[in-house]
Amino acid sequence: MEEAIVLAKRYDVLIPDDIDFYGAEAGSLGKDINASYWAWPRSEAWAKVRWVSWKDFYNVHGKIMIQLDSSILKSDEGIVGFIAHEMHELNKLRKLFEETPGQRMTVERLAKLINAEHDGQLHLEAWDVSDQIITRMRNEGKP
Repeated sequence: MEEAIVLAKRYDVLIPDDIDFYGAEAGSLGKDINASYWAWPRSEAWAKVRWVSWKDFYNVHGKIMIQLDSSILKSDEGIVGFIAHEMHELNKLRKLFEETPGQRMTVERLAKLINAEHDGQLHLEAWDVSDQIITRMRNEGKP
């Protein structure tokens, strides 16, 4: 995974120190999901939650974990594209949470920002960023 991070950084993907990546078994993240950092908790208590705070993204070790489907690790473009996508969303979310009183937002707002099913604004922006980086990779020639 270290090589994937180095490769993404080579294409100017900002990856803060509080982010960790790990490979997930191919297909285990769900249908048509190749990367994930936010798994909607399915407990009864979470069903009643109306607010999400930035700290909810962190695990007990103080890291935000990004899971990458192992199938994308076979392609430099896949690696960089998906890491760039996830990092665009997280870096923008970090800024939005920092600018919001209490560093929290409604679950509905978060979904509208990042959920593919809601055509999330940050989600769509992230595809544009990813596409631009992949185009750059192709124009410069793969490392």
